[in-house]
Amino acid sequence: MHVLLFGNCITAACSARRDNARYDAPAGRKKVLLLAQYMAALGHTVEIVSPSYAKKRDDEWREEIRPGLTVRHAPTFAVAGVAPRRQQRAADYFCKMVQAHAGRPDVLVVSYNYHEEYAAALLAAHAAGMKTLLELEDGLYLDDEWKSPARRALERSAYASASGCLVVNAGLAERVREVLGKAVPHLVVPGLPDLCQLGEPCEDEQPGDRRLLFAGNFGREQGFGQLRQWIEHLPDEMELDLTGSAGPEEVQELQQLISRRHNIRYHGFVTEGKLAELREAADACLLLHNPASPYHRTQFPSKFFDYLSANKRVVSAADARLELFRGLPHLFIVENFPAGLTALRERLQKTRPPSPDAILQLGESLRRNLGEFMKTI
Repeated sequence: MHVLLFGNCITAACSARRDNARYDAPAGRKKVLLLAQYMAALGHTVEIVSPSYAKKRDDEWREEIRPGLTVRHAPTFAVAGVAPRRQQRAADYFCKMVQAHAGRPDVLVVSYNYHEEYAAALLAAHAAGMKTLLELEDGLYLDDEWKSPARRALERSAYASASGCLVVNAGLAERVREVLGKAVPHLVVPGLPDLCQLGEPCEDEQPGDRRLLFAGNFGREQGFGQLRQWIEHLPDEMELDLTGSAGPEEVQELQQLISRRHNIRYHGFVTEGKLAELREAADACLLLHNPASPYHRTQFPSKFFDYLSANKRVVSAADARLELFRGLPHLFIVENFPAGLTALRERLQKTRPPSPDAILQLGESLRRNLGEFMKTI
């Protein structure tokens, strides 16, 4: 099968052509490439069609990641001060990609997350007899009320015509059903571990319980309340490194909270290299969540798979979305504060850093499930 995957994909070559390193960090942009790699490993030919982040260029260039997997970096669509013109240019471009494969029944068009510029191309693919697959990361904006009725109708029609969808949890599948008024065949794929990143276990590595790392968004919707608890109850003998961002109010409050804690450090936004350094030094990595947030029902903590890809132990407060992974030796659940921290330290002290074998098995299982699902559509 020939797969056309529409989604933002930032590679090292792309980064060399642009200025803003902040775009390297979002997990979604990494998952586009990972999804393509998993599909290519199933024997499909995959072509990612990605909007270019080379802001100073208006060209198109192709990059071969490996045989059978290429990235077509699209030209910059921006038109200064004219957003509708940009959207039309982008929509026309993705429709052109579909038209180039017209008449080929072996083509699968995959749309990564909701993106209004892809809607017309998905409908064009459906009209041409091609299969379409939605890969959805969350569902909060599936039916934005600020959009015009015509645009909302176009997007709903494009999504409803899909042959299937990949969703991060069952709550998102239900959200899709609510928006479209019908169920769409789906496969739950919470995330994908980067199996190429996994290293060999260090036989001499000893259990560690001292240093924790959190990386990501710690805004109120993403778990700032939990972060407060960690800061309040973290024992002096343990250390916590924080990276990432939130709103100005949360950042200011965080700095005030840690001003009297010598063992907690906020690094702000860091480069991928610095983050890798901090992750390597950490004994375990921390997840945050906010069960009261509307995001909670239709999202999955993407950092979970970033941490697993580095073969790190992962610490989280109880979260129903993680129940699927309860048996994974990398996952440590803190049931309550502060008593749960004592139990956490005892477990970390007694448990050697896990082998990557469990992550390899998880990746293989996800790949098999993806392959079986693609056969059904």
